Amino acid sequence: MNNKTKKIKLIKIFIWIAILTIVHFAVDKIFFDIPKPMMDKDIEFYQPKSEADSSLREMNLYMHDKNLISELSTQTGKKTIDDSYMTVLRKYHSQMLELYKIIISKPILMSIDKMSENIEIARKYTSSDQCLLIDGSQDTFNLLVKKYTPLIKKINGRPKAILSIHKRILEVPPEKDKNGDFSVEGAIERLDITVKLMEDPYLSVRKDNTEALLEINQFMMNFDRLHSIYLQCAQSYNQKVTNLTGYKDVISYFIFLVLTVLFYRKEMLNV
Repeated sequence: MNNKTKKIKLIKIFIWIAILTIVHFAVDKIFFDIPKPMMDKDIEFYQPKSEADSSLREMNLYMHDKNLISELSTQTGKKTIDDSYMTVLRKYHSQMLELYKIIISKPILMSIDKMSENIEIARKYTSSDQCLLIDGSQDTFNLLVKKYTPLIKKINGRPKAILSIHKRILEVPPEKDKNGDFSVEGAIERLDITVKLMEDPYLSVRKDNTEALLEINQFMMNFDRLHSIYLQCAQSYNQKVTNLTGYKDVISYFIFLVLTVLFYRKEMLNV
């Protein structure tokens, strides 16, 4: 075999490799632009909620151990809105602010946003709502779309209301002034604060459990519902990714065989 023949064969090999590379890229990125699976982000999305659950349990235990609920609730007897009541209320508000801080933390809100986004991506990519037709998920999803965002906005605004009344509670004059005389100004402010507390169920305790705690529990349950739907849609999405990957591999292998035969048909015939 002379040098010219070797050179031609070498060029032919390079051309064959180049064409295979181009065809593989076209199949991989143009004809089958297959995204990565979603499930590898499952733990990442749920981790903030797991951490929040743990913190919420600790906070609830603290509130019950310190009897903050029973000390404030009129269900356990008549209450006098005096200095001791305000002291307990300040402790209760501090705990509630921590609870809100936990559940509307950036990681949790980002998880909610990303799961919602991925559900829509899965539905569009599969061109199907099949993942929403499992165990009434369609109704659950519609309910979440309708009520979860408004609930998040409400919860996001609770701390501001608490801080506002909390500031007034901290600044309320004592029952008696420095001379030991009854403080009329303090009594009026305390009465006005009491009216505000009675008007807004999220600022004070009504029953054994508060509406605020129920609202927080609703938020957490909705997170679980959203996560469950996300998992179903991610599975549907990943199944299509798997199927398309299989088709792509078969087509790539077939193209490889065809190109190989076309390029080396003479060599094969001469064998």
